[in-house]
Amino acid sequence: MPHLLLPVPGTGLFWTGGNPGALPWDVTDRRGDLSASVAGEDGDYRRPLDPASSTVARFGGMAWQPIAPRAAVIGRVLFDRTEHDPSSTNVMNDPYASSPFVITDTTRSPMRQTHARLEGAGGWRLGSWGLGLSAGHDARTTSSVAAPLSRANRAVFSGGTLGVVRDLNEGRWQVGVHGRWQVGEETVSIRESAADGAVHQLEGYQEVPLQSIQSFFYRRISRDVRSAGASVGGRVGPARWTVHAEGVRLRDRTLGDERCHSRRRRAVAAGVGPLSPHRHRARCHARRPRGAGLSHAAGHRV
Repeated sequence: MPHLLLPVPGTGLFWTGGNPGALPWDVTDRRGDLSASVAGEDGDYRRPLDPASSTVARFGGMAWQPIAPRAAVIGRVLFDRTEHDPSSTNVMNDPYASSPFVITDTTRSPMRQTHARLEGAGGWRLGSWGLGLSAGHDARTTSSVAAPLSRANRAVFSGGTLGVVRDLNEGRWQVGVHGRWQVGEETVSIRESAADGAVHQLEGYQEVPLQSIQSFFYRRISRDVRSAGASVGGRVGPARWTVHAEGVRLRDRTLGDERCHSRRRRAVAAGVGPLSPHRHRARCHARRPRGAGLSHAAGHRV
């Protein structure tokens, strides 16, 4: 769709700061969109863990509207199917996130991914106060296509946001606070069928070990993300302005093969604003069951 046909981005504690408590003030009109698209990408100008070629077919819909003089809702649904042929050595959904646990292998077999997302938010105005709640669910399944070394990735994440807003001086000033919580799991499995393979598991800044796949390799990564933020906005004549800040804490736990005594590792990342490799500190710990020896690794990134 041409960008000139899209709605003009709004400014406010919800549109800019993501606080659902500001929905009754920020959503004043009604709109609904449905879209379907097919896109492709290939070439040598890419990051090391990006696929060499990818094709995606996507269907999505988004709508918002006020449902009463003092309430408003917004929702979005997304479904897409992506094929990577050839893919990359990356086995994770997002190898560039703040988590130091990144798994790669020695194959570039074609991959197919199915992804679905459902999310929505509602806000209610009680006098000069606004209260809002949003929730979302994201699920994706990735698997190799006719490969001698089969790979599979499954990820499920759910989250929600609670926000409170106070309107001051008849809309000339607004202040708000919000909290977010997201939990989920991502599992990675690699199985030998007609070819040998090996796995590299990146763990912070320590030496990267090479692990031969003995018929089966499995990892489960659990994620817990909690954040809190504040925002201030107002109106000066016909113009609106918003300032917001958010602190984020991310915890990742990884578990190996569940069929035997497995190693458990934990990573913690903290930052201000969206998590990125440039604004957080991470520390990793590796533990084995008692009697099996203890190993420790630590890494810091600023």
